[in-house]
Amino acid sequence: MKSKLVKWTLAASLATSAFGLGAVASPSSNVEVAQAAYTMFSITDGVNVRSGPGTGYRVLGQLTFNDPISVISKYNSAWSKISYKGKTAYVSNSWIASQPNVQEYYTVNTGGANLNVRSGPGTSYSILFKKSGGSIAAMLNKTNSKWYRIWGGGSRVGYVSAAYLERLPAYSVQTEGVKLYLRTGPGSTYTKIRTLTDYEVLYAVNVESSRWFAVAYADGKIGYVNAKYLTPFPY
Repeated sequence: MKSKLVKWTLAASLATSAFGLGAVASPSSNVEVAQAAYTMFSITDGVNVRSGPGTGYRVLGQLTFNDPISVISKYNSAWSKISYKGKTAYVSNSWIASQPNVQEYYTVNTGGANLNVRSGPGTSYSILFKKSGGSIAAMLNKTNSKWYRIWGGGSRVGYVSAAYLERLPAYSVQTEGVKLYLRTGPGSTYTKIRTLTDYEVLYAVNVESSRWFAVAYADGKIGYVNAKYLTPFPY
């Protein structure tokens, strides 16, 4: 996305982080929180994956923006134990989130056929799942001009040919000081999904109604927002 109006805010005051130096914490000195494995996502580029829960441990590799992470368990408030290239590793909780930061939304324009979502940016990679024609694709990264990485919900992340994607029209939120919500239907009586903020960019699926626009959110779900507070966002 050429201009990111909504992005994760990273606190510069974090002295002990996945990027910095700090004391080594012994894995045996903390009580691990037991839970089923789940998926988190890297919120920036260059997140260090380490051999232990502390910045003094060896760096095994790095994550890029929106990389999915298979979390085995939350080790403590600062670190999570993860599965990384078939091995157990650790990553700082400061640099991961429960959902990826979707950059743009697209319509799958295949003439009705399913679009293959692959394990890598090319037709030689295996097919992970499919997106139906006319569905909404949540774009995470532009690998290059021909292949984009998309989110299929949950832990499903893969690559699709950009030739079959058509970007939805973008709108900037201007709340004018009022509380504005994304809702489940086209009206103020529908359930609130979340609060919208000034200058947030939304991607419209349907703008036929002059009062309420249908917009994409999360992994391609549809919500509604009062069109009065939306301004076309120029690219």
